[in-house]
Amino acid sequence: MSDVLSTSVSGLLAFQRALTVTSNNISNVATPGYSVQRPNFSPLSAQATASGYIGSGVTIDSITRAYDELLAGQVRSSQSGYSSFNTYATTAAQVTNMLSNTSTGLTASLQAFVNALQTVANSPSSTAQRQALLSQAQGLTQQLQSYNSQLSDYSKGVESQLGATVAQINTLSAGIADLNGQIAQGLAATGQSGEAPPPWCLTTYAAAWARRSRFSLERIELT
Repeated sequence: MSDVLSTSVSGLLAFQRALTVTSNNISNVATPGYSVQRPNFSPLSAQATASGYIGSGVTIDSITRAYDELLAGQVRSSQSGYSSFNTYATTAAQVTNMLSNTSTGLTASLQAFVNALQTVANSPSSTAQRQALLSQAQGLTQQLQSYNSQLSDYSKGVESQLGATVAQINTLSAGIADLNGQIAQGLAATGQSGEAPPPWCLTTYAAAWARRSRFSLERIELT
């Protein structure tokens, strides 16, 4: 009778732990980078009897994550690539909008200067036309100086953003290094091999890498 109760209790305890894992999964449904945890059941050692071996119950021997390293790596790479090209496109759009404005852009100013130059070529003796050409030349010069100032401001903004990004990456990298230490300590404390780190550490580790992959510094090329 005691064997029957012991076997039944082992099942109740195992499924109680499984329900705890399920509860944890539900609680973390909105946690960034969280991977669903899954309890792995295994039978307890069977007992030898005159009639043969009889099972003695069940236990949870490990808790693993539903996680694919290949897919996670592709997601991180895609996020990093998107962040890189999005930053590039945003900066390029600022320069494009500045130069290509139909009324105040570089094309309009150059066209007005060329038109004034052509008018002087057709009427070289006209004082008014020469004065108009000088005015267009001065206006074009001022506009080019203004473009230079704006491009310098854009450059300073990019440098400032790079500095902030480097600081954030360094902070996240330090956090990842700390998680590596926690994983190593967890393995040493439980006596597990490197193939079975604590799931909570791996979840936090994946979330940290997900945050870091949003930064595209690795893809920036300075020329």
